[in-house]
This record gives sequence, C-alpha cells and structure tokens, in this order.
Amino acid sequence: MIRKALYKGFSFIAESKIRKLVEDSHAPRSAQLLKLTNILQKNSSTEFGHEHGFNKIKSAEDYRAAVPIRDYDGFSPYINKVVRGEKAVLTQDDPLMFATTSGTTGAPKYIPITTGYLEEFRLASIVSGYHLLQSFPGMANGVTLSIVSAAEEGRTIGDIPYGAISGQLFKHEPYLIKKFISPIPYEVFLIKDYEARYYTLLRLALVLPLSCFYTLNPSTIALLCRRLQKYAPDLIRDVRDGTISPPAVLSTETLAAYASFSSLTRNAPVSSKSWLIQNNLYRINYGRPYRWCHAGPKQQHRFTWLISLNTSATCLFAT
Repeated sequence: MIRKALYKGFSFIAESKIRKLVEDSHAPRSAQLLKLTNILQKNSSTEFGHEHGFNKIKSAEDYRAAVPIRDYDGFSPYINKVVRGEKAVLTQDDPLMFATTSGTTGAPKYIPITTGYLEEFRLASIVSGYHLLQSFPGMANGVTLSIVSAAEEGRTIGDIPYGAISGQLFKHEPYLIKKFISPIPYEVFLIKDYEARYYTLLRLALVLPLSCFYTLNPSTIALLCRRLQKYAPDLIRDVRDGTISPPAVLSTETLAAYASFSSLTRNAPVSSKSWLIQNNLYRINYGRPYRWCHAGPKQQHRFTWLISLNTSATCLFAT
C-alpha cells in the first residue's frame, strides 16, 4: 500500500513538470534560447564568462562564435583552478562535487557538478520515470534494483569531493523511497571487491519483489546475469539458510547494513523460497545467459530481470 501510494505521489508531482516540458517541446528553439540566456546571465561574472563576453551574447549564433567547441584539455586550465578551490571560475555556484571519468586515456577527468546541474539531472530522471511508470504500470507492484557507484571516492586538493553522480542522488533520496522503492543499502555499492559486490547485490535482489532494474550502463545487466550463472548454487544455499557468503570478506559496515536489510525484508531462512528460486533457475537453464525467459505470474517480479538479457536498454521490467 505504501509503495503504491509513493508511486501515485510521484506521478502527481511529476505531471506539472511534464506539462512544462510538453509546452516547451512545441517551441524548442525559443525554449532553449531562454535556457541559454539564463545560464549566461547567471555566470556572466565568472572568469570564463568575462573572457568569453557572456554579457554581450544575444543569440545562439553569438554563443557559437564566442565559445567555440573544445575538448576537455581546452577546459582543463579552468577546471584545475576549480579543483584547487578557486571561486567563480567556470560557474557562479561552487561545485558540490566533481564527477570523475577516465575516458580513453586513463587520465582522470573532473567534471564540476553544481546544485543547478543536479536539479537538471533529477528532472530528466523524473520525466523518464514518469513515462516508464505510465508504460509499465506493473512497476508499482514491486521495487527497483538501482545500480549506483560511490558518491565520494576522494577529495581534491581544494577539499571538494569527487565520485559518481548516481551515488550522490541515491544518498539523498527520501527515506521512504529508499525503504519501499530502492531498498538495496548504499553500503553494498561501496564494496571494493567487485565479485563480492555483485554477489551481495544478487543475494539481496533474490529476496525482493523486483519490478524494475535501473542502471546507467546496460552492460551491467549482462554482467549480473553471468554472475548469476556463476554463483547460483551458493546463492540458492544462502537464501535457504538466511546467510550471505560472498567470495570476499565484507566490512563491518556492510554486514550491519545487510542485517538491517534482512530485518526490514523479514529475510529469515525460508526453504520454500530457495526451492522456488532453484526450480526456476534450473527450469530455464541458467547456464545459457542469452535465453529469454518469462516466469509465471507469481515469480515474474523475482526472476524475469535475473534470467532475461537485454543489452540495448538500461531498464528491464516485469509487468
């Protein structure tokens, strides 16, 4: 009941944002020019804004002439100043964090993330989430397996955190959302050993009524399906016994989070549940990762995403 109420509340709040987006879609050029103008006005007094004459730009053509396309190296002198903690270099707002990516060269790249950017990022998630829920109403019958990365991997010389946007957003989700819609503990995503992390994710996911699998990288779906094949016997035993036995030792914090998760999901040893998992896995032959399977109505929320593989999408649903 609470979960469905949360989904209804989400739809109600999202509808006003959807209406604005639809209105703007009828006049995209003027909407985007207004957005560009607002950005330029807000950041005209920054170092970058002064150097590129933001206060003189009146059109998209002016902007293209004043701010030519450049790669990361072209921005790095400004970004390096922001990394050191200097103010009003690229943006008027101080960055909350840096998103990090190694790209193809292996050298770390730091992308400044401001409060305004996070709001835009969340808005995109709200819009897509709203339409997904309209297209797949069965989502409201279960929970989402959200795959995120650590919000903070370290700090720059200017004491600004750097890490993953996905983790930052996940950490700041409301308590009720994390309890009833995305219940995997954040500590699981901090596990350093990748095999232990995947095993722990699968162990927790197998006892949840999953209806949606959300990840920024579709290859994660294929990866977890392969790990399901590899660890299936151990996972079945752990579900049966109410234990967890990943291939590497878990930290005290992760074990505490697992214990809390287990109590919230009433995850006690249940032999019938492990038998159901085993029966479904062997029935569809979990050794063949590229075979589509549609479990029966009572099992679909738990098994469809685990056995099905779709590497062209970032969400997989049981409806």
